[in-house]
Amino acid sequence: MAKPRRSREADVEEAVARAKAATGAAELKKTLAHASARVVLAAASAVEEQQLSACGDALVDAFVRFAKGPAPDPQCRAKAALLRAIMALEATREREAYGLGRTCVQLEAQWGPPVDTAAEVRGLSVLGLVRSRHPDGAVFAAEALADPEVRTRLAAAHALAEAQPDAALPALRLKLAVGDAEAEVFGAAVRAFVELSTGAGLELARELLSTRGEAEQEAVLLALGESRKPDALAVLREYTGRATDVAFLAMALLRHEPATEHLLGVIESGTERHAGQAVKALANFRHDPALCVRVRKAAEGRSRELRAAVEKALST
Repeated sequence: MAKPRRSREADVEEAVARAKAATGAAELKKTLAHASARVVLAAASAVEEQQLSACGDALVDAFVRFAKGPAPDPQCRAKAALLRAIMALEATREREAYGLGRTCVQLEAQWGPPVDTAAEVRGLSVLGLVRSRHPDGAVFAAEALADPEVRTRLAAAHALAEAQPDAALPALRLKLAVGDAEAEVFGAAVRAFVELSTGAGLELARELLSTRGEAEQEAVLLALGESRKPDALAVLREYTGRATDVAFLAMALLRHEPATEHLLGVIESGTERHAGQAVKALANFRHDPALCVRVRKAAEGRSRELRAAVEKALST
């Protein structure tokens, strides 16, 4: 009796397993030439994890094949994995991949209009161009700030934070003047600006906190906290808008002793509402036993309800 023919799916599953188990450049180079996007994704991840610089050209060749050819790559997962590996290894021909990737568009069917699944590919590509010091890297990142997809715009803002300030700051300032439909993108642009020019960035943050809507204010506050810049505390303390809970969280995110002392002071003598918000902000770092002791001590003279809130926040 003839043996049943193996299905293509079974062959792909076996190839994926081999790629995940592979430990050498020679085998992974061959696997990167496989026609299946799932197999190439597994191989690219293995190359990145093992830091196999000898696979650099094979990674770029695979990306070019998927970017230019008809081979399917659902959700662009293989192309994104290849770009991450190329970037991690700083492959010799990396700019070839980034140049293709920054204009990549892949429309996939769904209920309603088709969806572009190449947003991450474009974002990784502009980040790669900036990191590889491409002479037009900041220009491409600035262009990507207007991309239709949120993930690409976010990546563009992060990329500009690593670009030369004289090229990046004007683009970021224009973006902040125009705004963005997504507050997360707006906040990423603020953080990038503060990273590149702290003094000017903090002054700009003050302006934005007094002129923008609540969603954008919250994005600015979080950007200041995530910046970890000690001077951001002064701006956060001046804030008088409605999002005081976010302002307190931003202070906690600074991980800066004067900010911690300010929050403890709010717990000790601020309004009940603000004290509760400060407790929740500091509770994000409840893994720190010494901080928990300080929070409990600050709340000793407060209401029973607030003390109960402290115990709940520090124990959950």
